[in-house]
Amino acid sequence: MLKKLRRALYIWSSLIIGGAIIGLVVLLQIILYFGKDLPDYRQLEEYDPPAITRLYTQKGYILDEAATENRIYTKYNEIPELIVNAFIAAEDRNFFKHEGLDPVGIARAAIVNIVNVGKHKNPVGGSTITQQVVKNFLLTNERTLSRKIKEAILAYRISKVYSKEKIMELYLNQIYLGNNSYGIASAALNYFNKELDELNAEEAALLAALPKAPSYVNPIKSPRRARERRNWVLSRMYEEGYITDEELSRATKSLISLKKRRETDFFRADYYSETVRRELIAKFGEDAVYKDGLQVFTNVNEGMQSIAERTLKEGLLRYDKKHGYRGALGSINIENPSWQEDLKNFPKPLDIGTFKLAAVLRVDNSSVNIALEGGEKGVINFEHLSWARMSLKEQMVGAPIKSAHEVLKKGDVILVSRISEAENNYALEQIPEVNGAIVVLEPNSGKVLAEVGGYSYKKSNFNRVTQADRQPGSTFKAFLYMAALENGYDPRSIVYDLPIELSQGAGMPPWRPKNMRGDYLGAITLRKSLEKSRNLSTVWLITKIGLNPVIEMSERLGIYKDPPRNYSMALGSFETKVLSLANAFNIIASGGKRVEPNFIDRVYDRKGKLIYSSDKRKAVNVDELNTSSPPELFYEYDQLIDENINYQMISILEGVVQRGTAVAAKQLKRTLAGKTGTTNNSFDTWFVGFNPDITVGVYVGFDAPRTLGQKESGSSLALPIFIDFIKEGLKNTEDRKFTVPEGIEQVEIDAATGALATEETNPRDIIKEAIRKTQLEGKAKSIDEILDVIEGGEGSSATPKAHDLNEDFGGIY
Repeated sequence: MLKKLRRALYIWSSLIIGGAIIGLVVLLQIILYFGKDLPDYRQLEEYDPPAITRLYTQKGYILDEAATENRIYTKYNEIPELIVNAFIAAEDRNFFKHEGLDPVGIARAAIVNIVNVGKHKNPVGGSTITQQVVKNFLLTNERTLSRKIKEAILAYRISKVYSKEKIMELYLNQIYLGNNSYGIASAALNYFNKELDELNAEEAALLAALPKAPSYVNPIKSPRRARERRNWVLSRMYEEGYITDEELSRATKSLISLKKRRETDFFRADYYSETVRRELIAKFGEDAVYKDGLQVFTNVNEGMQSIAERTLKEGLLRYDKKHGYRGALGSINIENPSWQEDLKNFPKPLDIGTFKLAAVLRVDNSSVNIALEGGEKGVINFEHLSWARMSLKEQMVGAPIKSAHEVLKKGDVILVSRISEAENNYALEQIPEVNGAIVVLEPNSGKVLAEVGGYSYKKSNFNRVTQADRQPGSTFKAFLYMAALENGYDPRSIVYDLPIELSQGAGMPPWRPKNMRGDYLGAITLRKSLEKSRNLSTVWLITKIGLNPVIEMSERLGIYKDPPRNYSMALGSFETKVLSLANAFNIIASGGKRVEPNFIDRVYDRKGKLIYSSDKRKAVNVDELNTSSPPELFYEYDQLIDENINYQMISILEGVVQRGTAVAAKQLKRTLAGKTGTTNNSFDTWFVGFNPDITVGVYVGFDAPRTLGQKESGSSLALPIFIDFIKEGLKNTEDRKFTVPEGIEQVEIDAATGALATEETNPRDIIKEAIRKTQLEGKAKSIDEILDVIEGGEGSSATPKAHDLNEDFGGIY
């Protein structure tokens, strides 16, 4: 019996040992077979995941973000223990004990899967966090035995090379947690608007609940499922001793509480952000912008950007209301019991902004009763819809309305804005068809402080500051007159504001430009010609100095590149961009220096290294240590225009505000200079104005060019927007005067004649004229000299050849 027992033990032990040997051999063969062509896990040492590029405002608010994966990389020592514990409890309770593989976890998963056979439940995984790192970084997501074997081999190897802390760092930064959140830091911001060290137990548990099925337990779309899964994680944290009984009780009772980042973190300036994005791609390439985690500090000034957006919108709305009401958006049947649902489902315009959708319930002669979404009731009094005259062709309007019945009817769906919170008073609104742009620059640096490329970025991301080509009209005259100043003229010079006829070539009628009102002033000073934006004297002037100086000036200041050789450019007939034109005036404001518009101040890479700066300043007083006179920074630019000639132009453009087409801005009682612009048939309207601290360019027009109305001009459309901006943008700031160069003498002259003022000169006609000291010994071009030229003396012909002209003659004033 004993012999048989020994024999049985021998057989079984032999079988066990043999089986173990065979199993070991098979295991070694599997490892050798599947371990041959595995990915090199050492690449994890150089893990450099796609990171978020962030754009910041001047004060450090987030302007925008760009990324293929919304990730904020966080080192392990910056991750709170609470979060690490939450993920260990949820994903891998033995993480710090095993060597990449958890046999207990695998066995537990196997048992659960056997029990669940036939129950139509998804198989439970036994993967450790290390295995998940392998899957996420080195392998695919395919569900095959070979992939699992490779995963196990790599997990073991990785655990032998990398610390647990490094593996956890890789895992927590790589995982996808839904809501466009890659990694825990991004998820904390996107779900809770918090940094990692601000999270409490229930928030950490919610993040740890997401890796298995971020879509299924999405807390935004499925808060019930998310809460159930979160509470399961909390119970696991309690079992592992990571939280107390009291913390568990409080956390599990709490509801899911989310907070969007956009509520506090972002300063929205969509047109500006898009311009910066395009510039970054041009400088660094698309991959760098979307994957390299650049830190971009822009020049946008939050206050001025907000004011620019508001004043442009208000100006466009003001114009739109002046030109009539185009009717209700549509209608619904108020008698239908489901009318409130119909109103709720009514398509909202993309650019609705702060306006509200409303349905008309009742119309009286003097008021309209309305209902908003949600059932809130209100009233529109007649004074707040009296603007709604019928909109006719060519921006004409019908007769003034006398009753609300002429405008609205029961069931109309309209846009409204709240007037009075207490009485639920509203005003009738409509989204303007007209569009426009405003850009704000700093003269001494070229920084773009604000940019608004249209009424609504949501409706159209087409940027009218940087992308639209428009005729500048009479704003271009400033640069023609600058060319004249460089060619011997001065502000006192006499020009000729009388009818002029220019040939357009054989078979074509002659071009006979006109002044806005069809009048003529005769012999006037160059200053008065520009201040009053006279067309005839401007055309006469370009025929005297010739096209070359004007073309060269326009190219030097960046308005045009190789423009056509046509005399019609005198009236701004060739298209340019709002930014190009505004910067040309900014050059004048800077004292004639080569300043260029820059949206980006500086750029750092993800490691904090400065890789770009637009700062052109240089330091002085740095040779010696002198505490009484510390180093100073100043901008150093090439001089594009002689400072004396440049100041003469500034002085004339100040006159545009004091006595000319922009006199409405005189109400601001500030040092201001600028030029209005209006093209033929009032298709495009402009005002570009500046002082020593700021340049503001405003454009108003339709995207598909058509008339803005017979009486509309730069003075009536663009200038009021400029005035509104300056009122707010420069409120409570010091009014600085332009610096007068040493080469300029301020001389009292008779503004009407350009002659020196005498005792007989009317005091109201006396102005201080900026004369270059080199011109004081001479005199301005006299009317006699001009007549000599016209009658056949030296100078270019007053009748250009056919190829010198263009059929579209541009601006009027």
